[in-house]
Amino acid sequence: MAASFGSTGARYLPLLMTVGGLGAVPAVAWHRVDKQDRDGFRRSLTFWSTALPAFAAYKAVEWYAESSPKSIRPSPDQASLLYESLHEKYSPVVRNATVALRGFYLKASQMMSLRDEFLPKQYLEWCRKMQDQAPVVMTFAEAEQVMKRELGITDLSEIFQLVDPHPVGSASIGQCYRGVLREEYGGHEVAIKVQPENIEQQFRADLSSCRAFCKMALPQLVQPLDEIESQFLTEFDYRLEAENMEEIREKIMPHWGHKVVIPKSHLNLCTKRVLVMEYLRGGTKLLDGLMDFLRQEAARQGRPVEELEREHVERLRRRKNLSHTTAEAYKQTLRKALVRSLDALRAAAYVCSFGTVGHWGLTPLPPNTADLLATVMKVHGEQVFTHGTFNGDPHPGNILLMPDGRLGLIDFGQVKRLDPSFREHMARLVIALNEHDDETTMKILFATGYRHKYNDPEIARRLIAFWLDRDTSPDVIPEGMNIHQFLEEMEKRDPAVSISQDAVMVCRCSVMIRSLALAFGLRVRTTDYWRPYAEAYLRSRGSL
Repeated sequence: MAASFGSTGARYLPLLMTVGGLGAVPAVAWHRVDKQDRDGFRRSLTFWSTALPAFAAYKAVEWYAESSPKSIRPSPDQASLLYESLHEKYSPVVRNATVALRGFYLKASQMMSLRDEFLPKQYLEWCRKMQDQAPVVMTFAEAEQVMKRELGITDLSEIFQLVDPHPVGSASIGQCYRGVLREEYGGHEVAIKVQPENIEQQFRADLSSCRAFCKMALPQLVQPLDEIESQFLTEFDYRLEAENMEEIREKIMPHWGHKVVIPKSHLNLCTKRVLVMEYLRGGTKLLDGLMDFLRQEAARQGRPVEELEREHVERLRRRKNLSHTTAEAYKQTLRKALVRSLDALRAAAYVCSFGTVGHWGLTPLPPNTADLLATVMKVHGEQVFTHGTFNGDPHPGNILLMPDGRLGLIDFGQVKRLDPSFREHMARLVIALNEHDDETTMKILFATGYRHKYNDPEIARRLIAFWLDRDTSPDVIPEGMNIHQFLEEMEKRDPAVSISQDAVMVCRCSVMIRSLALAFGLRVRTTDYWRPYAEAYLRSRGSL
């Protein structure tokens, strides 16, 4: 084991020397370095001093559990205990570094928390909280200075009747406050996103460190990281985000307004670092909203919330498809009308009896989880194929459950545009995947610019099926493998050479939405929901 670890250590020695060498920088030279550069050095040092010891410890246990001589190799149960001890040791260390550094690391923790299979439970618990409970990075006084400077005013009262000093949300690159505009600006209740100083420089430094680490430890993620980086860097101009939000709002709301709501941006009040938009009052994160209902219903029925959650998930799993049939939709509408009619009768009895009979108020109706998830799938399918402009970051923290049952779609910092020819390739790819037509799938995939060292069709088929369509059966991820092991094995057998950057973002969108369904124990196929939009697009071009 010592010999093996020694060779591994030698492989990483240049990185260790680079990090360690920072401590030897003479004080005079250090003070000559620009403040932003010094901050970048500190962030890099914190990253490597956290990542390298943890990575070395995990790799050592991996070698011991899988490659050491059989005479000393631990049993599976013993290996599991060793890994558990590492999770317990390093999870709080990584969390503290993530909270301290924020920036890209906070964004990465949000992405990694999308699926249970990505992370051990010790990491998953705190990563999920980063979706919408990220620690506040700016004081209100600092945020106020940014708002005044960006909007060209000396006092917030010149534009706002009110700005609540307590942030309603804190994310990786900004904080959000609730405000009310003055009457001459419309008098509307608004959400105000404010971007801290130097956050873009921090992201760039973080991405540089992460790319170096991935080249060493996770080479299969380097190319996707390049495209994700280019998209991340568009988030730092809130004017662009406001324009993207308006464009998608105008295209989606006419058809989907009964199912979703997208906030209207106040373009005349949006700058590079301040975004003012409609405030979606009463909206809660989708997962939180569904859990709130289950908790209320459990209290009403006097039952454990875990029991209701299991029943809810089991009902969803019994469905063959998230979408309603016409009969199911009719039954649900009838049930809703009946419940509301009974509410009206009880309310009338309550009024006529001066409060001695009946009750005042609406009976809570269960959120239609299957329909909500199907709506998320379909709305993004329409964005990708019908409009060619889509939000590439539909993680759970960006989807709200509104009081009227609609979904609130927020955060359009990572919008991607697809040219017509690429959309046609993707449309054909979706149809081929849905039909399990492997030969056509490979032909179209290679036409998009996909290249691996050996272009092994079996590896390519498994990878594109996972990223764009499904992970529901052993024909994609072999039994006994988690996602990390699967991707690592695919990279080992056929290393990536080039991948279409546009395809990376479409696949990322697919994985994120499927991950949302997985939170309810559902494994769904993206192509089941996107195929109608793909076919409609091909028909519109006379290609089907």
